[in-house]
Amino acid sequence: MLTSLTRTFNTATWLYRGLVEDFTGAPVPARTRIEKPVGIAAFPIDLIPFPPRGLVERHMNVTHWTDFKEGGHFAALERGDDLVADIRTFAQLLP
Repeated sequence: MLTSLTRTFNTATWLYRGLVEDFTGAPVPARTRIEKPVGIAAFPIDLIPFPPRGLVERHMNVTHWTDFKEGGHFAALERGDDLVADIRTFAQLLP
């Protein structure tokens, strides 16, 4: 819902577009790389398995990455305090 209201759905799916192109051997256009600082909160249980860090970093300027031991697609409900703490840590790293 948030990506629909803020009109960011397309950019939110760039990671998956790049992964499909990587796995099919098609060239990944330069415009799909996100150069703004990106924070990743990787939870182990999700609808789609999280891609390997190296592949994500190829498409995004990852400045903060956290691998959580518990939680999944609804991390804000399942691990709310942990997620908020991680978002605050990432925010402190921003210029």
